[in-house]
Amino acid sequence: MMIAIANVIANANHWFDNHPHLPWIFYGIAVALVLLAVIAHKQEGSSKPKPLIVPVRYGKPKPKINARHDWSGLVIRNNGEPAYMVFLREVNAPDQVFPKIHFESGQKSQITKEDGDIFCELVVEKNSTESLTELYAYMMTSNRDDLLVNIIYKDGNNKWYKSVCKFERNVLNRDGGIDVCFEGQEDITVQAATSAN
Repeated sequence: MMIAIANVIANANHWFDNHPHLPWIFYGIAVALVLLAVIAHKQEGSSKPKPLIVPVRYGKPKPKINARHDWSGLVIRNNGEPAYMVFLREVNAPDQVFPKIHFESGQKSQITKEDGDIFCELVVEKNSTESLTELYAYMMTSNRDDLLVNIIYKDGNNKWYKSVCKFERNVLNRDGGIDVCFEGQEDITVQAATSAN
């Protein structure tokens, strides 16, 4: 539309009468400007602030972090906008019901950047009647060297995300015996957030 209008104005002023090659240069510049505007718009949309929950470490609570039990757990932090309905889900096969790894409290209603490090006690439900509070013991007895866990949450506009965390057994780690790595954040649908594994 902008190109057509500019062309009409240019022809009306006879800008191209003695320079037949100029229209192609003019069109090229116009197309480049349109492409730059589209790219800038996409970058603006992708850079909108959003929550970003990341794992800090796995282990015992530090003295400054309140915990009801002397359990090991996952320390998380929000490096972005406020996150809501934060919960944990192990990445399992679609038909696997147990084991389930989750926050002892179920879910965190809200986590903000100002909250800093938050200690989350973990529970491993081995079956419908048996639970563990030590992830390292579960990984040892099930002969697992690592496992993936998703932290699921949404922003204030009900857009859902998952932060993928990898837990790896490490006998040299004296604080719980497990290293935890942040594998990245992904946008997900509300169906993926609320559906079973």
